[in-house]
Amino acid sequence: MRNLLVLAACMMMALPACAKENKATLTANLTGVADGTKIVLIPGCTHQMEEPVAEATVDKGTFRLEIALDDPRVFYLRADKNMMSLMAAPGDEITITGTFEKPVVSGSEVHRKYDETYLKPRAEMGKMHDDYNRKYADIAKRMGEARASKDQEAIAVLSASEEWKALSRAEGDFFKTVGETVDKLVVENASTFWGPLLLMAHTSFLVPDQEKLYDMFSQEAKDSFYGKAVAAELFGITGQAPAFTAKDADGVEHTLQSLLKGDNYVLVDFWASWCGPCRRFVPTVRELAAKYAADGLVVVSISSDKDRDAWLKALGEEQMPWLNLLDESNIGKAYGVSSIPSIFLIDPRGNLVFSKQHGQSVIDKLQKTFGR
Repeated sequence: MRNLLVLAACMMMALPACAKENKATLTANLTGVADGTKIVLIPGCTHQMEEPVAEATVDKGTFRLEIALDDPRVFYLRADKNMMSLMAAPGDEITITGTFEKPVVSGSEVHRKYDETYLKPRAEMGKMHDDYNRKYADIAKRMGEARASKDQEAIAVLSASEEWKALSRAEGDFFKTVGETVDKLVVENASTFWGPLLLMAHTSFLVPDQEKLYDMFSQEAKDSFYGKAVAAELFGITGQAPAFTAKDADGVEHTLQSLLKGDNYVLVDFWASWCGPCRRFVPTVRELAAKYAADGLVVVSISSDKDRDAWLKALGEEQMPWLNLLDESNIGKAYGVSSIPSIFLIDPRGNLVFSKQHGQSVIDKLQKTFGR
């Protein structure tokens, strides 16, 4: 009995030491970074615009950051125009030396695997991309000039040339290699958080075809931070639509709540003036708005333009006869928008009927919703 009591006491004393730390530390001494330089740490691989979560100032050539986190996460370390990518897990004590261009990271096992499964493959794919672009730079430049001047005759001649065909084959080979490499890495790691993490890391946005990769993830992988991020991007948010307030071109504020009054369905169209597919879909939105107006459909387009003048110019050109708002408060982020066009339907109770659709799927889902 005495032995058992002693063992229990020792176990209780050891508990704090065994508890999972919810932070990591990062100490760096990077060549070429001047004293007084501000360093910021930004969450990465979310396909969202993220705000810094930690910052420090270089003093005597070094800086130290403390990172609050519950799960392994990717971060971008930025100083002025320099940036590097790293990974940290709770309890890591990370040291970085070298330069921003060639950092030496130690003290993190997850960063070592991140280097093997993301940084190195990414560098290899980048070299392949640069090689074929360098080889075919002349024909690419001539085609660009012909397209810019809308010289259809020159475009036809260049398109028929063996050099252009070779460039097209090289480009096709590149994207095929990238796709196969990324799929292989994701599938090999589908049982843990590394699967969804690598899918997010190796892509700028996700497409419906990648749902098959999500289906291969274990429940553990799906429940991880990056698993949830993949699900949100592929399938959109569900439940109650996030409330929003935004201004129209005249500076008048509008809210989602005001749009829902009168038992309206609200079609939310995220777009931008510079987005070709968005603008090509405007005539279809116009047709849908007219077709389902009697069913209570109200359309609101929310632009992610950073250039207000470009937005206003596009509104004049497109003549969109419904409410148009400018996103100045991260509405798109609240809705999980990572690429545009991205269209949502909200029912009169404020619930999402569908999320993150575009093209024919919008037409099909509206037909299903309204029965015609």
